[in-house]
Amino acid sequence: MKRFIFAILFCLSTMCFAQFDNLTWQIRFDDTLMPENALAASTGTLLEETKPLAFQDGLVELDKIAGRKLHIYAHAVAQCTVTSEEECDYLAGMGVDWWFQCCVNGEVAKSTVENEPGNAAYPPSAENFLFPVHLKKGVNHIALFFERGNGDKWLAAFQLFRKLDPAADADKPFYAVPKLEVMPGRKPRKAYVNRIRKVLAQLADPQIGMHDYDSELARFRKEIDLLNDSDCQAVVICGDMMHRTTRESLTVFQKELARLTLPVFIVAGNHDVGQNSRELFQEFFGPTYYAADLPFEGYRLVVIDTNLWQTPIPQENEKMDAMILRELEAAAAAGKKVILAGHAPIFQEDEDEDEAYYNLPLEKRQWLKTLFGRYPVVAYLAGHSHTAFSVLWNGVLLSNAETTSAAFDKVNYGFRRLVFFGDSVYCNTIPVKE
Repeated sequence: MKRFIFAILFCLSTMCFAQFDNLTWQIRFDDTLMPENALAASTGTLLEETKPLAFQDGLVELDKIAGRKLHIYAHAVAQCTVTSEEECDYLAGMGVDWWFQCCVNGEVAKSTVENEPGNAAYPPSAENFLFPVHLKKGVNHIALFFERGNGDKWLAAFQLFRKLDPAADADKPFYAVPKLEVMPGRKPRKAYVNRIRKVLAQLADPQIGMHDYDSELARFRKEIDLLNDSDCQAVVICGDMMHRTTRESLTVFQKELARLTLPVFIVAGNHDVGQNSRELFQEFFGPTYYAADLPFEGYRLVVIDTNLWQTPIPQENEKMDAMILRELEAAAAAGKKVILAGHAPIFQEDEDEDEAYYNLPLEKRQWLKTLFGRYPVVAYLAGHSHTAFSVLWNGVLLSNAETTSAAFDKVNYGFRRLVFFGDSVYCNTIPVKE
């Protein structure tokens, strides 16, 4: 009889837990998703373009759900609904390769994206991070943000273990974990600032008016909206603002650019300073070669006017080359990494290819290669050719960005998101859809 009573009591105590064994999840994979998107999803806002997700014994391989091995720093948000028969606290557990945020009913229950390191254990398990979640009586919304690390598999773990007893569990360590406070009124995604990573947006050749003025202007406006709603911390535009540079056209461009809420650095393209428009460009945007600290620690941006190397101007070339050397030496002495930005790519396919409209003179290629080996240069950003590519050259990332005007290689319209993390550089395309 005692065994029978014990069994009944055990079933009653775990009844609420049993209904959470097989939750129905939906997940969206999208690098533009941020922890704030999970916060919104936990209020009942439905994600779009999702795939079904199921945790097996609390664990799932996200690459398999996505249908391919995703890159480091890939993002995803999953959501589900939970029906509770009473208002109560539950012990939740989570682990992921590498960062996560768990949100319940519009509140952050646990986050590692700002205040804590990523998962130290691999493979991760739901016991890596234990924390309480508050469930109300009735329908509850849970949403999870994931960011991929560099593991062979993108693994994630989540479980609701048991109902908590406020009296018996009050002194447990997981009750002492502070919740991440999300300041009211913050713009979407802006609450997420990873102190380890640095994120830079690279644009190239907006060149409004090249083929279809209205379409190109509309895509550039959409690009500004995406940038304002991204995790990028600054923007570099690698030349050719308008197809024809006049006072009227630059006024239009400057008006659109004024909507950008991020620091922006302008590179002079051949359509910007050709046709006797150099002085006009400088009137609107300032010098065509310069250097500046980026808004994240430890990086210096050096902007080059590659037009001077392709069509020299006496004395001006010498001044720019001296500035480049001076900045590289100062950055090395200060322990800073350097990102160079120009309009023309160093080369298209091979460093020894013939000199042409879409590359730099052989002499300057060799000079830059020597500098790359001597100074802490991590990337060279460019555009001009309307083709997108990435090449590792002498230890430096050569990044030719996507465009919103004419894409000669037929790739997506868009911009490039560059992530600088320790000694690594990662880039991916953020498409600008029609």
